[in-house]
This record gives sequence, C-alpha cells and structure tokens, in this order.
Amino acid sequence: MSCKVGILGGTFDPIHIGHLVMASFALDEFNLDKVIFVPNGNPPHKMAKSHRMHRLDMTKIVTSYNKKFEVCDFEILKDEPSYTIDTVRHLKRDGDEIYFIIGADSFYYLETWRNFDKLKKECYFIAFDRISDVETSFEDDIKIFNKKYDAKVLGAKMPVIDVSSTLIRQRVKDKKSIEFLTLKEVENYIIEHNLYSEKEE
Repeated sequence: MSCKVGILGGTFDPIHIGHLVMASFALDEFNLDKVIFVPNGNPPHKMAKSHRMHRLDMTKIVTSYNKKFEVCDFEILKDEPSYTIDTVRHLKRDGDEIYFIIGADSFYYLETWRNFDKLKKECYFIAFDRISDVETSFEDDIKIFNKKYDAKVLGAKMPVIDVSSTLIRQRVKDKKSIEFLTLKEVENYIIEHNLYSEKEE
C-alpha cells in the first residue's frame, strides 16, 4: 500500500516545539500518512553539541506522543557524513510519495544540496515560511524555482515560533528555565543526563 510520507531531518539538539509544529502542519496541510523524524549523525554543514544517542533518545520521546510520527536512525548511526539523497532512497518504498520538509532558509539554497539533480526526481519538498503581516515574495520565489530547476517544491505557512535549539542549550547552560520550549519529558531528560551544561554526560 502506497503512502504519503513526510521526512523531517535535523540535528534535534535538542528537538523543540518548532519542529513539532512544522511536522504537525505538514501532516494536516498535505494529508500525509506519517512524518518520519531523521536525526542527523554527522551533518556535513554543522556539528552537533551532544552525543548522537542522546539526540536520538530525545526524538523518540517526542514522537511517541503522535501515532503518525516515527523516528529513523539511518543517519544517526552512520559515522560518515549524511546526505538527503541517501536518506530519501533508504526510506522510499514502491509507490510511496516522499515529502521532504524544510524551512524557508533551506529553500533558498536547495539547489546547492548534494546530488540535487537526482534528489528532485525522488521527492517533493514542503517549504515552510512564517505567517507574517508583511507581504513576501516566497510563493513567487517557489514558482520561479520550480520552473528553473524542474523541481517539486510546495509552499506552506506556519506560525512564527521563535525557539531554537541554540536558545535552549544556552538557557540550560545559564541555568534558566526551558519550560514550554520543548516537551517536559525532554526537559527532564536533559536534566537527568546533564546535557548542555559544563558537566555534560
């Protein structure tokens, strides 16, 4: 049976409410059957701050609350750099439609991704822009991009959620509350394992 499968990749260091809202909106807006969260192992563009198994565990905690959320450890268990083309091909089953979920910032350099010419044939992209009172050219930019690169990028909107993993890590380091920035269970996990502190496990 074919499925419409969303993929949301990231370092998830830690995973936070912004990631969850993006995944939830993608499910509803595009009638996806599920969203698979893919924590990066060794992203080619940035380094993770905490041990990869902690990031995997925190992602599993979060996804357990929605039966349409899943976790894939394909990237995080690899020692070599992870690339989207490999992940998409690993997860794609015969007849499935893959929707790779990205933010507006990633959309604007999408054509620079490794093997983009092959990747664009393997999946759709859902590019999220933030809902704003200020008119933007985002939808027009997507149309121009799709025509130029013969790609399948779908535009979507989500609320402005000014939360980042960097903010959470800094607040933990400064011994400040991260309540409501991520799930309580993730907060408890961070405390239990001394993540993002001077004495990280």
